[in-house]
Amino acid sequence: NINESVSILGAGKDVVEIRKAGAPTSSFDIAVNISANNVTISGAQLGWETHTSATDYLGYVVYTTADNTTLNNLLFSDNYRSAVVFEGADYLEVSDSIFEGKLGRAAIRDGDSGSGENFLITRNEFREDHFRWGPISIGPQGTFGDPNSFAFSGVISFNYFGNGLEASSFQEASDQNYTVTITNGG
Repeated sequence: NINESVSILGAGKDVVEIRKAGAPTSSFDIAVNISANNVTISGAQLGWETHTSATDYLGYVVYTTADNTTLNNLLFSDNYRSAVVFEGADYLEVSDSIFEGKLGRAAIRDGDSGSGENFLITRNEFREDHFRWGPISIGPQGTFGDPNSFAFSGVISFNYFGNGLEASSFQEASDQNYTVTITNGG
């Protein structure tokens, strides 16, 4: 848990690993929980220490409810539920990062109470497969997910999308694969 303003600047995503002990234990387990404003994490690989096929689609790698969270030059690999979840987090920046592996939901998504305003998602490479949704989802995405009215604003620009579906395992309704989805009435 990060509950104080801090900058964590690693030597590079191919050199530094920041991993939570063990493996994700539920869909909503969190590896890096950010509750303090003004947090920067850069130059590292994030996730859990242990990963097996039994933990596919479990856990959020980063969950933030804080303003001015910056995630830069990171590697999100392995198979999780989502890589970055932001909820009511204004001025989030996710940049120059790589998302790979298999994800149960979107790589970057908002939480149940909306995303936040003035986000920037730029210069990332998305090369993961999805069970449901796609790389970026803002607003309710489920079969029963009606759009909500949480305010959001931001820029999604200059990203590379090489994402796909998980062969023979894609979401049962087969109607929820999108690259960028915004269903929030904001």
